[in-house]
Amino acid sequence: MTKEEFLEQLEDALVGEVPNAVIYDNKRYYERYFFSEMKQGRTEAEILEELGSPRLIARTIIDMQGDAKQQYRESAYYKDDVREEFEKSRPHLGGLDLTTWYGRALAWVIGIFILLLLIWLISGILSVAIQVAIPLLGVFAVYSLIKAVMRK
Repeated sequence: MTKEEFLEQLEDALVGEVPNAVIYDNKRYYERYFFSEMKQGRTEAEILEELGSPRLIARTIIDMQGDAKQQYRESAYYKDDVREEFEKSRPHLGGLDLTTWYGRALAWVIGIFILLLLIWLISGILSVAIQVAIPLLGVFAVYSLIKAVMRK
């Protein structure tokens, strides 16, 4: 086996079992290990013999990841993180919790109020526009009529 084959087998054994960052970190570790040991005069074969099976190393890494996850889940940090994620995932409108009946009712009232306000604004703008547009249309019609008469 060569160093490249060792690293490939290690990666193959880790894929799907641990996050990609863990795979990358371990491959980098063993690449540096090979480099430093060969710099000291050891051969690739000696290093490979010392390290043993890449699949066994991968199993150890996977087991350590599982233990670390379990320790994290049992810690207070996990409970705080889960609580924070739960609070973030709950629907809110500003400070209003939309998972309660009064939160939803208030959201509906606010929504209807905003809709009525928009209708009022649009109707006000249209009424002003109509009051301006009708006289302008009249002036334009008279102007066009005078222009047409003057041409004949």
